[in-house]
Amino acid sequence: MANGTITIIPKKITGGVEDLVMLPRGEFEEMQERLRQVPVLKRYEIVHHQKKQYQVPVYQLIGKAASRLDRRVKAALREFKAGRTKPLKSLAELR
Repeated sequence: MANGTITIIPKKITGGVEDLVMLPRGEFEEMQERLRQVPVLKRYEIVHHQKKQYQVPVYQLIGKAASRLDRRVKAALREFKAGRTKPLKSLAELR
């Protein structure tokens, strides 16, 4: 966070269930912007591979991260359709 003062007001003063936190608007807006760019865990999918079952997390990307990934996927699909890719049997072939 930026250089600002954060004030915490205890539950007994606010009468609420949780403590109340006050922070400068600039810091609040920075925090909101960072949270908009964080991937959101949507669910877990069950994947079967070699007679084993795995739980794989599925994330939803938001904002710039989603746009960057979309561009990379489109570029990769163009390369694949143009025949500029080759199938690999293992990652050792990349060396």
